[in-house]
Amino acid sequence: MYLLFNKQGEFSGFSYGNLTDKEKKDGFNIKEITDEEHKTYIEKTNMKGYTYYLENDEVVERSPKPDLFHIWNTESKEWNYKKELEISVLEEELGSLELEITNIQKEIKNLKEAGKTFAAKKLEKENIELDKTYQEKLKRYEELEG
Repeated sequence: MYLLFNKQGEFSGFSYGNLTDKEKKDGFNIKEITDEEHKTYIEKTNMKGYTYYLENDEVVERSPKPDLFHIWNTESKEWNYKKELEISVLEEELGSLELEITNIQKEIKNLKEAGKTFAAKKLEKENIELDKTYQEKLKRYEELEG
């Protein structure tokens, strides 16, 4: 039984028995494992969200990634939070939300001028939800910026 890793060292799957020509041809990095190790890998990947990587010919277990703002540190073998990454993502999201809110407000104005009050009210509800999302993200951004 084998663990298969792609060329970047990321876990790709298992091979049971003999390796196929496709697995050999596709350039998988291969690590032979016992049946007991296989059970452990299956349980941790399926039940607990762990992933595996091949680093320096050693299988490294990684706990589930907490969120988009964590980067794997190969030396300490743990996820490290990157504040600047979260700030960058929030800046992008806030800009997109501002644009979307502005466009919806223009559309609401046009609908009202055209006498389409029902459609305008529907968009106003959507605008309220977007503004709520915007305020939540802005609050988080301000917390991070101190």
